[in-house]
Amino acid sequence: MKWRKIRRSLAFGLAFLLVFSGCGKVEETGEQPAMGRYIEEKDRMPENLDLVLGMDVLSDGTQVLAAIEQQQLRLFEREKDGQWSSTVTLSPEEFGDLQPESICWNDQGEVLVVGTVYPMEDSGETFSDDVSLKQPELRGIWLDSSGQKTAQSFETSESLISGTFRQLATGPKGNILGSDYTEVYHFDGTGALKNRWSMERQVEGIAVWGDKAAVALSNEIRLYDLNTGEQGEVFPLPEVRSSEEEFFISGGLFKVLLSVGEDGALYVCSAQGIFRIAGDGALIEQLADGSLTSLGDPTAQLVDFIVDGDVFQVMLLNSSSEYQLLQYRYDPQTATVPAKELRIYGLTENRTIRLAISEYQRQNPDTQVIYETAGEDVSLSDAIRSLNTRLLAGEGPDLLMLDGLPVDSYVEKGVLLDLRELAEKRTASGEWLTSVIEGMKEENGSLYALPARFGVPMVIGDGDLLEQAEDLTALEQAGEDLSKRYPNAMVLYDCGGRQLTQLFFPWYLAQGSGEISREVLTALLTDMEGWRQLQKKENPDLTPELLFGALAWRFNTDILAIGDVVSPEDLAMAWQALGEKEGGVFLPLPAGGKKLFTPMVQLGVNASGKATEEALNFVETVLSLPVQQEDFREGLPVNQEAWQTMTEKLSAREQLGGYGFTDEGGETKVMIIAAPRLEQWESFWSQLQTLDTAVQKDQLVMEQVTETADRFFQGSVSLEEGVEELTAKLSLMASE
Repeated sequence: MKWRKIRRSLAFGLAFLLVFSGCGKVEETGEQPAMGRYIEEKDRMPENLDLVLGMDVLSDGTQVLAAIEQQQLRLFEREKDGQWSSTVTLSPEEFGDLQPESICWNDQGEVLVVGTVYPMEDSGETFSDDVSLKQPELRGIWLDSSGQKTAQSFETSESLISGTFRQLATGPKGNILGSDYTEVYHFDGTGALKNRWSMERQVEGIAVWGDKAAVALSNEIRLYDLNTGEQGEVFPLPEVRSSEEEFFISGGLFKVLLSVGEDGALYVCSAQGIFRIAGDGALIEQLADGSLTSLGDPTAQLVDFIVDGDVFQVMLLNSSSEYQLLQYRYDPQTATVPAKELRIYGLTENRTIRLAISEYQRQNPDTQVIYETAGEDVSLSDAIRSLNTRLLAGEGPDLLMLDGLPVDSYVEKGVLLDLRELAEKRTASGEWLTSVIEGMKEENGSLYALPARFGVPMVIGDGDLLEQAEDLTALEQAGEDLSKRYPNAMVLYDCGGRQLTQLFFPWYLAQGSGEISREVLTALLTDMEGWRQLQKKENPDLTPELLFGALAWRFNTDILAIGDVVSPEDLAMAWQALGEKEGGVFLPLPAGGKKLFTPMVQLGVNASGKATEEALNFVETVLSLPVQQEDFREGLPVNQEAWQTMTEKLSAREQLGGYGFTDEGGETKVMIIAAPRLEQWESFWSQLQTLDTAVQKDQLVMEQVTETADRFFQGSVSLEEGVEELTAKLSLMASE
């Protein structure tokens, strides 16, 4: 049989990734800065491992590691010289039908391997005829240092949701913990079930801490008495994102790593750093700052974490599916807090910026990056008003992520530094996409907003009608004909006037002179009312997008698809839809001959900032290959080598996955996405060399336009009244 490649590292304390708010600079009262900080270094690890199951430190100080390599289970021990040596190698046949999925060690150095026996035949590839009568069976095997096996059973009252323990931990007196999504099971050494605890959210990590079970959720650590089963202390974790949101960001299932040190303390590892909870639970202290290390890298998945005396070791899995073993050792000669600060501000959280911070901190350990966002509890107008006050007072951040901010106003007031010289060096060398950079320049050639990523507005639909549309008004007229052709289909998700206005307003503005005028506003409101009249109902929670819009168009569920290409995934979906449905085209959004692009992750350097040099260096980090080659669906990379790297990896695969939905008739529609050919990527990229007009999205302006458009759609104001009202409001805003 073949073991499945499942990326689950489930030793002693299991991995999950937790993101905290940023730490501020520590105030010092003396002339000399406080000294002492944990420093990150890359450590040795065995090579050519397919899947790391876990690692630990035994009671005698020996470091151990378990992994799958070429379908074999291999156990390693670390020698005194730091090299790893293989101690036990077991073939799949020696485990029978058991598929190892989680692992941990006990005090005697024995390793417990837990997995599932599936009701399958033919080497685990084919289900048997009576599979519906069988349930996956959970089994365990203890291995000693010589590889001798002893069976371990588990008493479970019902089938586990995942079919196995997603996390596993052992402790003194034979205690064994296993977790399965929202359940934690406690067994004695015989496998008898002693306790079972149900959580209201996903279990992120577990550990046996003395006579207690430590259970980490996304927002806290709970303790349970192993003898009585009663819940004890609760330690809150300053985590603000839900598990679901962090799963999308991190790419991993677990958010926190737990481990117990030889000093009896419980240690916690997360994106924020490494923390220690004393044996009595009276003190939670931060030992290492994650923002200064690779722990803050949003593309890395935490795999495992061990405490070896006063040294911490963390196993990471990066976005290229490569394992890294990192060591954190205390250095008394390094300043506790870096001497320099770089302050960054953005209206919203951004994963590209987070990755760049991690990359920048590794290269510049003498600088601490502080990333501030507006926050969910602050209105947009209040957030921008507060930021503007700080900027005009000379106390603003050093670097701005300009998405949604009033860029034109900042340019007029001289808030931003000219980045033309920096950008032209990179475009001249061919590193950065020239068309996007040139499209951001002012009439005099100055460049104040530098996009690290960008989107391309495009439309998918029937070619005989879309190819005739030369501008956005003509596109609406084509929509009328398409609606007659597909009378039962949605019209742009039937999303309603508000969403249509938010989507189209920046395009109408860019199609014109870029200035807000009565002509632009009249065309916008008239055409949006036209789209509204075509819609069968209103789905106010939906916003048209290209990815799923292409899927809906493919199955005649929507008359067309429209939106920004922000990821290679969007292109692959569009090309697949075109290949399966005849007569379709995939075209740039018609905008009167202009070739639009949407700048994203726009960077502006505060001309009055206190860390200008650091801010400029950070801009280059954001546009560097290690950051740009990651796809967060936050825009295409401006770095041309990053595009080539991304697309070569995608073309090397057979498929990019599948997408589906259930239509109103209850029928499931599925589309499998084949990997595009390299020449398809290259052809699309060559088209981008002619982009010429940026689509800016000033959120305050969009709020005003959307509010008035709503009143127009409801009949509260006429077209003329709405246009006059908007013109007056926006003129007043521009003068402030």
